[in-house]
Amino acid sequence: MSRNREERKLVLLAVIVDGEWSISPNAFRAALKARWPTVTFTELDDTWDYAFRWANADPDVWEGQLDRNGRGLALRGTLEGAARITCWFRAMVPTELSMWFVDEGNNAHVDATPELSPELLAAAYIAAANREA
Repeated sequence: MSRNREERKLVLLAVIVDGEWSISPNAFRAALKARWPTVTFTELDDTWDYAFRWANADPDVWEGQLDRNGRGLALRGTLEGAARITCWFRAMVPTELSMWFVDEGNNAHVDATPELSPELLAAAYIAAANREA
């Protein structure tokens, strides 16, 4: 991994913040595999807050996890890669529900609305982070 790529690695979360919608781990796994056929999965035991971990999906997201309640993702990778996976996940969620795109320290968050492209979501996150700095 190049130094520049390592410097841009973040942990970002995509979290549904209202409503009762969720996706089952099996349905999410199938959708992820359909979109990124090279994805690999690691099962996590019940001591984890996440159902499973995946790798080898988007080249800019080295690892992702689906939370056990099927309402959130943890993504380790670049902002651009995390924004792509968040927008892909957002397309599965009913449009009337809110989703946040936030870093693990909650330093900045963006309302990940259905109409945002990955590029616009990443730009909105950068703007929010700069406002908070």
